[in-house]
Amino acid sequence: MTAMTASGRKRLRRERERLESALEDGGGEINLVPYLDIVTNILMFLIVTAQAMLTVANIEVVLPEYSQSSGGADDKKDEKPPLNLTVTITGKGFTVAGSDGALGVVYQDDIPGKLPTVPMAADGRYDFTKLQSLLVKIKLRFAKEESAILSANPDIPYETIIGVMDVLRAGPDKNPLFPKVLFSTGIQ
Repeated sequence: MTAMTASGRKRLRRERERLESALEDGGGEINLVPYLDIVTNILMFLIVTAQAMLTVANIEVVLPEYSQSSGGADDKKDEKPPLNLTVTITGKGFTVAGSDGALGVVYQDDIPGKLPTVPMAADGRYDFTKLQSLLVKIKLRFAKEESAILSANPDIPYETIIGVMDVLRAGPDKNPLFPKVLFSTGIQ
């Protein structure tokens, strides 16, 4: 083994002191805290921005109510049978129906038993204007009625269903027609 000279020992001691001071200063480690602060701020900014820019649509739908009557005979004398207005959207247009012949005044072509229908327009689009005028006639006859049932085939576009809901809720003069719209089964 060779002996180390005095100058070699000095050089090793200086190198060791330099390395120890560098380790004490943290020069050998990466400080991640500033990077994490930046990433956290960017994420919070993106979340707030996305929430403000994201448009979420709410469609109000009324659930059917279940109630039990007392079964008294006096209740049935004063009470009209419910209209149960149902608008069905098909591939050929709209069909409007009511329960127990309650729509008697608005039969199609004044033929008793023939449900009123609104066929598609000549350009192949749904005729919301004719549907609205038919609903206004029904509302004049049943002024206190507020609910209607909306039914549609599964292949009907979403925009058409929303359009019918708008027509059911308000007339051409923006007066309410049937604001409580219930969905029947089958609408997807």
